[in-house]
Amino acid sequence: DARHGFAVGSFGLMIETRDGGATWSRRRLGKAGEEDPHLNEIFRGPEGSLFIAAEFGRVYRSMDGGATWARLETGYEGSMWGGIALADGDLLVYGLRGHAFRSDDLGETWREVETGTEQSIQDASMLPGGVLALVGLGGLMETSRDAGRSFEVGYVPDRRGIAAVTPGRGSEVLLFGEHGVRRRRISGELLPLPTL
Repeated sequence: DARHGFAVGSFGLMIETRDGGATWSRRRLGKAGEEDPHLNEIFRGPEGSLFIAAEFGRVYRSMDGGATWARLETGYEGSMWGGIALADGDLLVYGLRGHAFRSDDLGETWREVETGTEQSIQDASMLPGGVLALVGLGGLMETSRDAGRSFEVGYVPDRRGIAAVTPGRGSEVLLFGEHGVRRRRISGELLPLPTL
């Protein structure tokens, strides 16, 4: 909220603020002496839950506003770069070499989803009309119209990496990456950005 927040990063970095960012304190997810995996993204889940997508295929979950965290295993050993809560209440985490996993029980169990790519997935966004977009390395731009159960694979023509995606106007998305910022229709057509 406006006062309480978290940031996560490399080598187990987790910091917390309770005063709107004026001051920050260091937090630990594991016990002293345990390895400190890279914490790649923190995101909200259903029922007030918080999740962290991490290295070694791990996901961390808090059900108490971040006071305590449980380590969950996806069964994959590579890095999870991020995650998203889906419209149906399920969770999707994604990452290295096109791997993605869904959970319908707040992360207690995970099942792998076939994404149709070996490109690393960098970001995801829910778009108008319930379309899920995934983007990543090699110009990856995937869409799902069934809440992440199946994907239509596409790539931007120059195959330059895409780091982030966010909804634009109507059926457009904004893509951020090696090419700067571009607009694209969900159907695949690249559009020029207006001159600012």
